[in-house]
Amino acid sequence: MSILYVPETRSKLPSPARSLTTSPVPVPACGWECKIVNNSRPNDAVIVNPSKVGAPVGSILCVRSLKESENYIYTKVTETGELKNAGIGIDNDFLNISTMQPMEDVSVQIVEKSKCILRMVEVTMADQYLSRGDMWRLKSSFHDTCTYIRKRMEFSGITVQVLAMYDRNGKEMKSGYIDSKTHFTYRSLSSFTQIFIQLGKEMWDNDSEGEENWENFEKVVYQFIKTLFEKWKNSKANHDLQLMFFCRIFFPEDRFPESKADIIQFDMQNRPYLDIYDIICTGGNLTDLKPIMSDMKRRFNKLGIIIKRLSETHNAELSSSSRGNFLECINLALVQYSNHFMDRVHYRTGQQIMVITAGCILCEA
Repeated sequence: MSILYVPETRSKLPSPARSLTTSPVPVPACGWECKIVNNSRPNDAVIVNPSKVGAPVGSILCVRSLKESENYIYTKVTETGELKNAGIGIDNDFLNISTMQPMEDVSVQIVEKSKCILRMVEVTMADQYLSRGDMWRLKSSFHDTCTYIRKRMEFSGITVQVLAMYDRNGKEMKSGYIDSKTHFTYRSLSSFTQIFIQLGKEMWDNDSEGEENWENFEKVVYQFIKTLFEKWKNSKANHDLQLMFFCRIFFPEDRFPESKADIIQFDMQNRPYLDIYDIICTGGNLTDLKPIMSDMKRRFNKLGIIIKRLSETHNAELSSSSRGNFLECINLALVQYSNHFMDRVHYRTGQQIMVITAGCILCEA
């Protein structure tokens, strides 16, 4: 029997292909020095060039200008890719808050999240309604991300803009990292605002402090109201405003007008009184302050004439601020707020009451 010996043959396997990826640059103790550019990627993408910056995706970076050490921003790496003659690419809006210029030399360093965690972020919203659930979901959607000042944050059709941010020590920051314990504070630029001005006896008194010999009412109009409206205008607020005067007039027991007998009420001393509520404007145009201020002055003078006439004919007397209808005025607003869920306006968020008085907030119930 013959045996045929066949030698073992091995197929020649092709050599493995050479990897085209560039190995990341080792992390130096002082970070990397490279040039920065702006990118046009959506969703605030931060791109690092692995051949120049060896930061992995998801790491937090401190990008600092080599010209000015105090000029820096915190950002999070979202992807890696090739950048021409640059090591990191950041969104243009993000780049503008630091005043860094494209192709500027910067140092890039990986930092711990604890160094740039934000304690509070203030955001503004306008011409939309946000429920508490919407606010919670908006905050949760930006967990584990970096944000910057004036950034427009969008989630599920909701748009807000970052107004300010603070770290754990209360220092105001230009950028930082949002974790699960970061508090969000919402500032509405389109709320329902009610301003009630109490016209007590003290409102006609002259101010004893300051150089100008102004009446207290003139201080309300030309100092508080004017400054408030200008601040709203500068912040591009679009509040739904309701402005109202209110006061209380006392009458002697037997000399109140008979035509007002059905609305005359009595206090704890059995003294008859009449409450007056005068609405100046509702939903006024906040961009034009002059008509509102002139109307306030005209109504104020008209009410002074009415009080003087009643004092001559019925011996009436304007109450002081402490004995006025302060609590009744607040109750009017609270009754309206108790039904806020009915016929809700979906371009308003927030309700606020401002009561202005010349008294010392001591009220006789």
